[in-house]
Amino acid sequence: MPSSHPPPTVEFISPSGQAVHDFHISPTGQISYTRSSSTADPQLSQLFHDALSIRTAVFVLEQHCSAAEEIDVDDGISWHWILYADNEDEEGEERSGSEKANTIGSEDAHTAGAKRPAATIRLVPAQAHADADDEKAVEGPDYMGSKVWDHNEPYVKIGRLATVAPCRGRGYGKILVNAALSFAGRNGGKMVRDTGLGEWKGLLLAHAQKSVEGWYKSLGFELDEGMGRWWEEGIEHVAMWKRVEVLGE
Repeated sequence: MPSSHPPPTVEFISPSGQAVHDFHISPTGQISYTRSSSTADPQLSQLFHDALSIRTAVFVLEQHCSAAEEIDVDDGISWHWILYADNEDEEGEERSGSEKANTIGSEDAHTAGAKRPAATIRLVPAQAHADADDEKAVEGPDYMGSKVWDHNEPYVKIGRLATVAPCRGRGYGKILVNAALSFAGRNGGKMVRDTGLGEWKGLLLAHAQKSVEGWYKSLGFELDEGMGRWWEEGIEHVAMWKRVEVLGE
């Protein structure tokens, strides 16, 4: 049966470096922005703000993850996608504070017919594996026990996949995963951040919440039993791998 919802639009952010640290999320989910450079791109800042509004609504307010840990060292080196849905079919639905104040400097940017930030994902380039130890929220995956990864091959990570509650069930997560995987496959030469790691051959990892393991499997991801189960921010996670075809630049 055809969907009754208008088709969404998807925006893209290239790695923006230190600009992501102009943002701060309060424990109550309020996002603040302090422009630290006169050369900061306002459009990119707005797009990342929209991504954060989705992540904050889902991870901080809904799942009670730490606001202080939501923006991390990987954000500045990652590619981000933000999916926007039409506002017109959301009339009457309550939105979180992070969604309402979705424009920098505005109390409420949602107007009739406007787009609302609905879903987001990020793609983290391959880097030295020791970098994983720097992520405060990640303590449990047993990488050395992996039955998929050979402990040497470079891999990229997808993560921070989130869809705001009123927009779930529309396939937005699948759209974003496919967009990120397609981009990676077309830009294989850009997927390795640290020199000396070798060529990226299409291996991707997701630290998936256990509750959506089956959903990742439906997209072709494989569960890595050897990496076990672990807890991030009070939520059980598993390792899911997938290999995509690398087409070049």
